[in-house]
Parts: sequence; C-alpha cells; structure tokens
Amino acid sequence: MKPVVHRLDAKDATLAKLQELVGGYIDVEPAVCNEADCPGHDMAVNSDGKALGQATNREATLMYVNARALRGIDSPATDVVVGDVVLVTGGRID
Repeated sequence: MKPVVHRLDAKDATLAKLQELVGGYIDVEPAVCNEADCPGHDMAVNSDGKALGQATNREATLMYVNARALRGIDSPATDVVVGDVVLVTGGRID
C-alpha cells in the first residue's frame, strides 16, 4: 500500500492520534514545508519505519528535503521519509 501524508490540525494532534496514524512511536521533523514563504508545519513520522522496511513516502520526502534546503541544511541523497506521516498544521507538536 502506498504511504500517505495525513493532515491534522495541531489542536487535534494528541500523542495517541499521531501514533495511531503513523502506526507506532513518533519522531518529529520541525517546520516542514514546500514553499519559501510558508511558516512551516511539524511532521510526525514512525520512529521505527526504516527498520520495519516501510515504503518510501515520496511526497513526505520532498517536503522534508525542501524544508531542510530552505533552512540551509544539506540532506544526504539517500535520506528518505518512509511510511505514513502526519503533517500538523496550525501550530507545533508539543
């Protein structure tokens, strides 16, 4: 099954909900966005996704790489985001 990017408002982004949507424990990548003028949104990913062999999430990987580039941070060419992720809008993940 193709990984998806779930979108969730920050007010609904409880730990339990984030874990449910990514299918496990979470890691957070802060301020992910595709546009230079975007304030950024946090992205929750499955902490164990790569170890579990989850499929590459192309949409999330593009957001992750673009956000790092906009902040002047290089990403290794082999660094990808895998599995289902949650893009939290309207605030930050606490």
